Formats: sequence, C-alpha cells, structure tokens
Amino acid sequence: AIRYVNARGLATIEATPESEQAWLDECKRIEEMTLFHKIDWWVSGANIPGKAKAVSFYMGGFGEYMKHADRCAASGYEGYKLSVSKAVAA
Repeated sequence: AIRYVNARGLATIEATPESEQAWLDECKRIEEMTLFHKIDWWVSGANIPGKAKAVSFYMGGFGEYMKHADRCAASGYEGYKLSVSKAVAA
C-alpha cells in the first residue's frame, strides 16, 4: 500500500467507514468460529471496564490475510480513500 501511494504521488490512504465495518464483521465472523469469543480477554477489549467487547484481530491465519491484502491491492485499494493532500488532524 505504501509503494502504491508513493508511486502515484498520493499522500494518504484511509479505509472508508464501510470497508472498516466490513473488516470488523469479517474478524468477528471468524472469531465466532473459535472458542475465543467465549472468553474475556484483552484482544476483545474485555479487560477495559465499560468497553464493548469487540475484536479487530484477524484470526484467519497469515495466508488468508495475505489473500485479502492481495485482492485489495489488485482492486486498486477499492474501499479506501486515497488523496493527494495530507490529512489534517482535528
């Protein structure tokens, strides 16, 4: 992604809210196939009082993760906002 952005003279790459939610849904779907969703642990944020339990850690394995990354790159980073100007912090 960094090479892609740099080669095109872009300054930023940021996931769209929809793509971010789709990724979180995918992470949750995979976690629910394991026993991890039944325990309170730091990966789900369960160690922080009052925080909603959620997982953004991909548990599908590195090979499957790279397939996601390769498809994303092949699509020209569809689901990401690419811009030529640097983001300004609020």
